[in-house]
Amino acid sequence: MTRTVPRTARLLAAAAALALAGGALTGCSAHPGQAYVGSYTGLDGATRSVRVSEEDVQTASSQLSAIDGVTSDTVFSALVVLQPYDELAGRYGITVTDDDARSTLETQLGPGDYSRPTINAVRSILIQQSFSALDQDTLAQLGSDASAIKDSTTGDASPRYTLTRERWLVHGGSSSSPTMAPG
Repeated sequence: MTRTVPRTARLLAAAAALALAGGALTGCSAHPGQAYVGSYTGLDGATRSVRVSEEDVQTASSQLSAIDGVTSDTVFSALVVLQPYDELAGRYGITVTDDDARSTLETQLGPGDYSRPTINAVRSILIQQSFSALDQDTLAQLGSDASAIKDSTTGDASPRYTLTRERWLVHGGSSSSPTMAPG
């Protein structure tokens, strides 16, 4: 006697199998303990290394979880692009300090003992927001420099996180990153 399994049960079984397979893959990484390992060519032509640990992403994500729009992917992306953003900001006269980040954190979340990864993630987001305040000609040049850095970037990301090349886009007006206002 053949028993037919209802369509809903088959779909649930297929979804469960995919979830298990996905769960097995998320722990795999070419660089254990690292969320990202890569490099890019800086504005001066020198190669620079970027490393972001899983622990840093988790720590900052935990501390920033109360801010709307901040996810572990947001934190991951912010930490990966901080070094190139710092370089671009320096070229275009933008300064975002650790104190600026702490002030923003205290305004958003209240006083606290914020970790280095949390401060770095907020600095990255604030730098990106500062880019939009530049005049159109400067913003066009910044976009060109950002594209050159983006195009030279190579690396391996943990399958736990999403990093899209669009994160590198520099443009005026709205931003895909969370909105944070300095204190």
